[in-house]
Amino acid sequence: QWASDGPTARIIVAGVIARAAAADPSNRTRLADSARHVLMTTRASREQDPEGELLGTQAFVRTLLGDKDEAFRLLKEYFAINPSHRALFAKGNSWWWRPLMDDPRFDELVGFQRR
Repeated sequence: QWASDGPTARIIVAGVIARAAAADPSNRTRLADSARHVLMTTRASREQDPEGELLGTQAFVRTLLGDKDEAFRLLKEYFAINPSHRALFAKGNSWWWRPLMDDPRFDELVGFQRR
């Protein structure tokens, strides 16, 4: 099952490493680099991930790492596959995306204008 479950497991490992990087200032750079390296091994084909869910999870880990540009790129790709999910993001009630919500690209991405 590693062929199908491996990318998901690697993204989870990258997320754990990213959280460790945030919690350990003395090793932050090294751990963040490790998390990014693990993420680079998680490319899944459309056959492995037809709904593009791994893109959203990768975007979350990129958000943890502070890689906003890459997070937004992945979310754009995710929404191209799942346009109906924009409405959930527009509600802005998931803690996963809080670091992105103050960025004007977030409102543009979800098609929402704050007033």
